[in-house]
Amino acid sequence: MALGDPWLIGGNVPVDRNTDYLGTQENAPLIIKTNGEDPGVIEREAMCITAATPAKSARVGIGGIDPQQALSIKAGLNVDQADTNDGAVNPGITFGSNSGEGIASKRTGPFDQYGLDLYTGFATRMRITRTGSVAIGTPQPYRTLHVEPSEIHSGGNGAGFSFGNRFDPATGLPSPFTNTTAGNGERWVWYADRGQARLWSGNDKLAILPNGNVGIGMTPTAARLSVNGDTSIGGDLTVQGQLYVKGARTNLSFDGANLHWIRTAGDETKMWGKYVPADGGSPLRVEFLVPVWATGFWWTSDARAKTNIRELGETLDKLEPIRGVAFEWAESPQLPNAMVGQPGIGVVAQEVEEVFPELVSTYGDEDYKAVDYSGLTVLLMEAIKELKAKVDDMRDRIEALERA
Repeated sequence: MALGDPWLIGGNVPVDRNTDYLGTQENAPLIIKTNGEDPGVIEREAMCITAATPAKSARVGIGGIDPQQALSIKAGLNVDQADTNDGAVNPGITFGSNSGEGIASKRTGPFDQYGLDLYTGFATRMRITRTGSVAIGTPQPYRTLHVEPSEIHSGGNGAGFSFGNRFDPATGLPSPFTNTTAGNGERWVWYADRGQARLWSGNDKLAILPNGNVGIGMTPTAARLSVNGDTSIGGDLTVQGQLYVKGARTNLSFDGANLHWIRTAGDETKMWGKYVPADGGSPLRVEFLVPVWATGFWWTSDARAKTNIRELGETLDKLEPIRGVAFEWAESPQLPNAMVGQPGIGVVAQEVEEVFPELVSTYGDEDYKAVDYSGLTVLLMEAIKELKAKVDDMRDRIEALERA
């Protein structure tokens, strides 16, 4: 087209951008107006293009505003109104010269439809679904935030990972987190300090050293696990090495209502000690199912701990039906397999019970009987005294006969 020729609605050809253009002079902005929709308004500004100078580029304002940036829009911006994006950076908002960085929204379904995707190198790096879940490094988030295939890093002063209650303990309803300083269990923080991983809620509740040693309620020590306070174990406790219990007052406590035992790990047949609660007529007790070696045993015998003290009387004749026997241990649910067939010397509980029932106790589901051998020792002592009295009497009689 020649200089001065009009712009045609149907288009002009050929066009030389150096001579054929819409423009203004003297740095005036180019204003484009359209018919107004409001009654009495004949035309309304639709676009403003500021003048371009050697120092700055032109700016475009849409919607009747003075543009402050290269493009300023008064109302919303709609990208891909035709809903054609099928999971690519285009159509979308892109950056640079075809290097693959941009933001787009997949408009076709059904997977990830109407989400928001962040691209670099033409690949999806982060996805926000239409429900608000975020996926980084994976196409489908299975939680509100789902990250693959690496860890999440938080560093610098104040670094850590904070989380609050899922449910309000008072109401049982979902608990919105509002208090950023709460330390009574409403807010928890995992963080690291001087090489130690720590769990905080008001103060440090747990710490882990770089070597793996753990402290609960205290600073970790040279031990693998250090606990300040009572410890309850609901399952198995396996100790490879030594178990130390120390302090001004220490104890090993059982709940008193259930059976507890000590055995060789992994072998039910190698049980060597049981804590048994009172059941039926049997008292609370500890049962040892293997031989016990010790330098001594002491029994409480203080007179202040006894009442209704009385003499046993004659015991020698009462001991006669009680046999001392040699035997081998038989297979029994009350004995470990290692004891079966082993030789022993003792008495038979049923024979003792006939004469001295107070020395026999019944225990276990099948009413096995046990003997208080220390009590038998007392009976033997009294029997020896009785024998001595008889011997002394016989000696006196013999001496009297010899003098006659």
